[in-house]
Amino acid sequence: MAACLAAGPAGTVTGTFAESAAREGAFRWLASGEVKSDAVVDALGRAAFARAKGRVYCAIDGSSLRLTDRALSREIGHNGSWRFGARGLQVMTSVLMDEAGTPLGVPGVRFWARTERSRRYKGRPRQTAKTEMCHGVGILRDVEMRRDPSGGGRAPGR
Repeated sequence: MAACLAAGPAGTVTGTFAESAAREGAFRWLASGEVKSDAVVDALGRAAFARAKGRVYCAIDGSSLRLTDRALSREIGHNGSWRFGARGLQVMTSVLMDEAGTPLGVPGVRFWARTERSRRYKGRPRQTAKTEMCHGVGILRDVEMRRDPSGGGRAPGR
């Protein structure tokens, strides 16, 4: 699976694995209760830092995943307009890059569901914005732990 992903990352299982048996194996691996998403992201982050030489930069971007849930049976939050019942998850991803901007890997990913409606109150920031800022700080902490799992001092130039 790793060799196939490295040879042609496409962003989806169906786009990466051309053969039916390989797709089935990938889906079973991902759905397995034995596979912990934190362990996968941890391995991705450590590998990204292992490739790093000299100064690195970590870019963070947020997005949302909209999911169809007409029966309202999935434990997912609201996404977009509450009035129209859009449902999905929020995601924040970090990308580690060298000084030339070459991507080295993904050292951090966070998903969460919005459970409360965000509203402005007399020009004050929305509660949702504060929550999402907490996720941004959290992903930076996750990345730092993957850079230096011992929690010790900073590596030179990083």
